[in-house]
Amino acid sequence: MIELIRQNEELEFNISMRATSIISYITDHLSMLPLSVTSRLLTTHNVPALLVELVENAPWRRRGEKGGGGGGGEEKYIDDAWQAVEPADRLRLTKLEGQVMLIGKLEGQVMLIGKLEGQVMLIGKLEGQVRLIGKLEGQVMLIGKLEGQVMLIGKLERQVMLIGKLERQVMLIGKLQGQVMLIGKLERQVMLIGKLERQVPEMRAAVLRAHEGRWEELARSQAKFLLQQSKEDMREDARRLASAYDIDTLESVMCEPPRCALCGQEAAKRCSRCRNEWYCRRECQVDHWNKHKIACDLMADPGK
Repeated sequence: MIELIRQNEELEFNISMRATSIISYITDHLSMLPLSVTSRLLTTHNVPALLVELVENAPWRRRGEKGGGGGGGEEKYIDDAWQAVEPADRLRLTKLEGQVMLIGKLEGQVMLIGKLEGQVMLIGKLEGQVRLIGKLEGQVMLIGKLEGQVMLIGKLERQVMLIGKLERQVMLIGKLQGQVMLIGKLERQVMLIGKLERQVPEMRAAVLRAHEGRWEELARSQAKFLLQQSKEDMREDARRLASAYDIDTLESVMCEPPRCALCGQEAAKRCSRCRNEWYCRRECQVDHWNKHKIACDLMADPGK
């Protein structure tokens, strides 16, 4: 029974040493294995804690028995057997000890890699946040541009309102210009009447000189002409008098020829509606209509 217990202990020890070699092999090739293997080593089985116990207890060392071949000195488990170690070789690492130390270093590197991976993931999150901040900054800049455009639209609206006011003032100025032009026409007519008034005395003096001493003869001829006329002759005389004192006839005796209301050149045509504005050609009349319309309406229909 004691022999079976001893053999069982030796078997468990040998299996543990083989397991240590297997773990060493796995840690040497972690870069070729899935990430889940590293997670099971570190999280599920907590291999670093087991390595700490192995290093502290060092089961591959023992004190030899005096009755054996070791003479009671230190023994190490080397090549699947316990071998005595000389005092000078006690600090020399065996293959198994080297594997355990190497596993510890690799486990430390793996833990460091895990931390680095966590930091990389954190950096990735930070990069995502930085990109989000960049997008937000872009949106803020876009909002700033939109605000600038809104302010510009406000300025344009105020300018449009100002333009509307200016247009109303321009229309008012157009009406005033029409009235001023009408006043100018009236002033020219007054000047024409003044000229005629100055010519009437001269005409009267000329008539007196031409008919001096012949008044009775002239009176008899005029009486015959005026008192014995038929209705048709009287209508004809009235037509002749009306045509003699027509505005066109009066303007024809003026010294200066009429001028175009737009370009100022000599004009031969006039507005057919009010008969007061002269033009040199059709194009000038069309271009001047916006200004002339108000005065034309007033002169063509004074009661409007």
